[in-house]
Amino acid sequence: MKNIVMACLLSFFTASLAAADPGDDLDFSVIKPKSEEPAQDQGNPSVMATTEGEGCYVNDPRINNLAAVLADIEAGKEIEPLKMKISTYLEFSSTYINKLGRKNVHIITEEACASYPTELDDLPFKVAMDFDEIYNRLTAALLDDDEIKARFIARNVISRPIDLNGAISLLTKNEIDKDLAAKISRFTSARPVKDNTRQQDVEKGNYKAYLIPLDLFRATGGKVTGSDLSVGLAMYGLGACHGMDSSVFYTSGGIESSGWLPGFRDKDEPYLRARSLLKGFGVKVNQVECKEYLQNAG
Repeated sequence: MKNIVMACLLSFFTASLAAADPGDDLDFSVIKPKSEEPAQDQGNPSVMATTEGEGCYVNDPRINNLAAVLADIEAGKEIEPLKMKISTYLEFSSTYINKLGRKNVHIITEEACASYPTELDDLPFKVAMDFDEIYNRLTAALLDDDEIKARFIARNVISRPIDLNGAISLLTKNEIDKDLAAKISRFTSARPVKDNTRQQDVEKGNYKAYLIPLDLFRATGGKVTGSDLSVGLAMYGLGACHGMDSSVFYTSGGIESSGWLPGFRDKDEPYLRARSLLKGFGVKVNQVECKEYLQNAG
C-alpha cells in the first residue's frame, strides 16, 4: 500500500515538469517564442518592441542571445527590459540576474500580459504556479544557498488550488537534511517535523527531520477546493490492526487515495501536524477503527 501512495506522490510532483512549455527549459539556447514574425529594424538590435495581444505571454526572444545583451549592458547601453515568464526567471541563478541588472529583467503575467520589474524584490501581487514546481524550485534554491531566489519565491508565488485527493497525496513525509529543515522554517511558515521530540535527543541532534509536503503547500498560499471536504482517519491501535503499522488518512476512494505517515501514531509529531493541517484547510476528519478501514479497502 505504501509503494502505491509513494508512486502517486512522485507522479504528482513530476506531472507539470513533463508538460513544461519550450520556453521553460534549463537550456536557454533552445528557448524560442511560441510564434515568430519577420524581424523589424529597431535601430538597436538589443531593443525589442513590446508584444501585444494574444501572443504576449512568451519569453523575450533575446534570451537566445544573452551574450549580446550582456555586451550591450557592459558597454553602458540602455536596453529594453527582458520580459520572461516567472518559471523562466527562476531558472536563472541570482548571480546571473544581478549581472543582467534587476531593472533589466521583468516578469510577465499570463492573465493580463503585463510586465513587472524585479528590482524591488516584490511583485505587485503573487503569481500562481503549480505546487510541484514551487516545491522543486524552492528546495533547489535553498540547497544551493541562493537566498535571493528563495526569498523571491517565498514572497512572490502562490500555489494553485488542488482538490481533496491532491491534498491527500501530499500528506506524507519526505526525509530532509536538518539544515534544509532549518532553512524552510526560516523562509516560509512550514514547519518540518521530527521523528523524535525528546528534548535531550533533539539537543544532541539524535532525530530525523521530515517535511510534510502539504505543510509547504499551505505555507505557499495553497487552497483545497471541493464541496465535500472530509476524510476518514483509521487510527492505529483502535481495533484489530493487523496489516497496518501506522494511522492513515483516506478519502472515499479508499486505499487508492490515502495519506500515510509510516510508523507514526496518534501521539507522534508528524501525525499531530497532519491532523492540524487538514483542520486548517477546513477538512473534516472522521475517525474509524482501523479494522473497518481494512475491510473497506479490501
